[in-house]
Amino acid sequence: MEKEKKVTKKEKVQTKKKDVKVEEKEKKQHVGLTIIGIIFLIIVVCFIIVTLRKFYILNTYAIATKEYMKKDNYSMTVYSSQSNGEWTNAKSYYKDGKEVFITVPKEGRMLYSYKEGKERIIRIDSDGNKVAMVTHDEEIGVNGPRIMSAFGNDMTVWQNLLLSLTTSITEEECNGKDCYKVNLQGMKVWIDKESYLDIRMSNGYIKNSDGTEEPMITNYEYEFGNVTDEQVAKPDLTGYKIQER
Repeated sequence: MEKEKKVTKKEKVQTKKKDVKVEEKEKKQHVGLTIIGIIFLIIVVCFIIVTLRKFYILNTYAIATKEYMKKDNYSMTVYSSQSNGEWTNAKSYYKDGKEVFITVPKEGRMLYSYKEGKERIIRIDSDGNKVAMVTHDEEIGVNGPRIMSAFGNDMTVWQNLLLSLTTSITEEECNGKDCYKVNLQGMKVWIDKESYLDIRMSNGYIKNSDGTEEPMITNYEYEFGNVTDEQVAKPDLTGYKIQER
């Protein structure tokens, strides 16, 4: 009987030790799960903060763009990269419902487009040849660059929130201005942090004559309230061969 009691006591001690080990193991598991939960919560909070920041930037950009689109006195200059390191520039003037667009694709060539109401006048200079087209067909004409959203002019708050989930936004200096750099499926847009105007856009690639490719880049410059009546005046067609439609 005494031997059996000793064995029973020994078993009780072993059982107690096992229970302690189980409790310690459960505590460690609980601590581990707690740490994992905290890490997951931190990740979720960081994701929400980053997403809300992107949403704020994109939504502010959309609101600012809509306000700029209402302005009726501004000029806009666009510099576009071409193959083999060449650049072209185009300029638009807008004032009191009149629009003038001028582009010089190459030396000795110029396109001048004038719009007012339904009237359209296109004047082309090409290596000494001068041709002008006059029409009242609104579907004919050359549209100059205008202020618009890089992501669509009719973006709603909900759409901007969804867009913030698929974009990455960093900060970078561009053309001498502090900008937000928005990257969306290969398209890059640099937005002025102060004015929320597009400063640069890169979308697609240009193939050079040697077969190499380089990013297609477009730079933008703006002036507001400085367009004069002379800059949007109807063009002089003296010396031009006129075609009417």
